[in-house]
Amino acid sequence: MLTAFARRSSCGFPDRTLPARREGVAYQSGSYATKGFSDAEWRSEERDRYLAELGRDVGQLEGQLGGAGGP
Repeated sequence: MLTAFARRSSCGFPDRTLPARREGVAYQSGSYATKGFSDAEWRSEERDRYLAELGRDVGQLEGQLGGAGGP
């Protein structure tokens, strides 16, 4: 027997259930001047760690390819 939750979902998978539709305006963004946004690149410790790890991985793969990877 299907529950109401399972009947609303596509293919019976609860992780694919769509929320109930809202009538009217559910969300509306404001207007913002472009001068209110920074053109600086985002910096963080997490981003620096990620980029360092990516650089190591790329270097390792380039070493495995023996320099035949491109320009």
